[in-house]
Amino acid sequence: TSKSKVQKDLIELLPLISRLVMVGSMYVLVRSFVRWPYVYAMLCLPATMLHELAHLFVGVLVRARPVVFSLLPKRMPGTDRLMTGHVTFTNLTWWRGLPVATAPLFLLLPAGLWLVMASLPLTEMGEALAWSFCALQCFMGCWPSPQDWRHAGKTLWVLMVIGITATAIW
Repeated sequence: TSKSKVQKDLIELLPLISRLVMVGSMYVLVRSFVRWPYVYAMLCLPATMLHELAHLFVGVLVRARPVVFSLLPKRMPGTDRLMTGHVTFTNLTWWRGLPVATAPLFLLLPAGLWLVMASLPLTEMGEALAWSFCALQCFMGCWPSPQDWRHAGKTLWVLMVIGITATAIW
């Protein structure tokens, strides 16, 4: 019957749901250290490294000429915040800005893969924790920073003007 099939499908999703809860709990635990910026930066170091490597890799691909790559946390002037890493480019033109700025979004792919790996029936708890931690780091590192969105915005504005102009001419 269809009711038993739905129940069976839901039961098969339980490992994935439990791993999502595990990753969410890990995230809450890591965020609880935000009051201690350097401890928090160390807990987020894998996420920072993945985030900045994504920028670096895509920057090299689109020839944005990366010149500085740093994972060392440093205080932002006039605030209590830390900049946990950065990549500087010398050729970040308007059309290179969008792919370089949104490169960390590609981290959603390994995050999803590791989450599924943690949910496999044969996965032991230690392995599941390791895969879940890897997924957590990818999820934490995948979102572009406000500075990244500013670079992406320049490209989006140009594309919007081109689109409006092309529509008006058409």
